[in-house]
Amino acid sequence: ISAPSIALVDIVGFFMKHYMAPRALSQEEMNNNFRGTKYELAERYATVTKLLFLAFFYASIFPVGYFICSASLVIAYYADKFCLLR
Repeated sequence: ISAPSIALVDIVGFFMKHYMAPRALSQEEMNNNFRGTKYELAERYATVTKLLFLAFFYASIFPVGYFICSASLVIAYYADKFCLLR
């Protein structure tokens, strides 16, 4: 849950867009400030795979983990969708 929430906040991108971009000296610098953060697809796949494997591994001793994992996957889905379409 922490990785998608950190991606949603994007403090560095907010700083670049709202503080550095208006103070840019050229249009190229301003375009670079509005570019945003890089989206790493491999990192997102690793997070989803980690959630699934941990849920399956601990399912015998913690069956509620399936519900927690599904809620985390839904949150990760909407956070990734927002970050891609932003």
